[in-house]
Amino acid sequence: MNGGGVHGLGAGQIRRCELQMCLIWALAERNMGFEQERVLDLRTNAEYYQSWIRSDPPKEFGFSATHFKAFEALRNGGGVADALREAKKHNRHSTTNESLLRLLPLAVWTSSVKNPYQVKKAIAAEAAFIHQSKLVHSAIFIYVMALQCLLRNPLDEQRGARAYDFAYELSKQELARGAQPGDSAREWLEQAYQMANASDRDEVAVTYLAQTYSCMERPEELKHAFILAFYFLLKSKPGKSLDSLFLKYLK
Repeated sequence: MNGGGVHGLGAGQIRRCELQMCLIWALAERNMGFEQERVLDLRTNAEYYQSWIRSDPPKEFGFSATHFKAFEALRNGGGVADALREAKKHNRHSTTNESLLRLLPLAVWTSSVKNPYQVKKAIAAEAAFIHQSKLVHSAIFIYVMALQCLLRNPLDEQRGARAYDFAYELSKQELARGAQPGDSAREWLEQAYQMANASDRDEVAVTYLAQTYSCMERPEELKHAFILAFYFLLKSKPGKSLDSLFLKYLK
């Protein structure tokens, strides 16, 4: 792996995957038996995040100030409570994209959990290491549940549309709302649907992608990433990847 590409990655580096791997290893360590009840141990998770932040990961490889501010307490030897306090202090209203990326393994880990309230609770607890916003927690919850829908229907040619419909119905529920009335990801899903059904949808997506790329680490990052994810889910056509649109935009 030589590196380079759209994101300018280092050799052998996969963009922003290190914290996903930390979470995977922590979950594996605390959940070795297939028959046992699932355990989300925030202390074990924090130990892995602490090892990561102490390795001095380079910011230019996609790790933002949001990560470093929240994990500073872990770098200095603090525990879960210290990390949560730092996240609340620095990222209380942040709606950047880091937690959405970091928590993708929870789609698999919670796939056998029947109670959606328990899934939401696990997501909120883990997301709070970086993000305290209930809107962020709700958006990640909807995203994770949509991924689970895809996992349950691997051979269904309409699985993209079915996952979107499932996510949209879920977004109407109180469980998927943010802290304030009307504070939810439902409008984001509706915008993704409008983009996917526009007559000039490729051009619309390229323009939106340009806006997303320009707002990395800014307040709208999560919203843009969420909308684009469901846009591609609805499109679901071979040969039209995020990278192809990135390259089209960069030209």
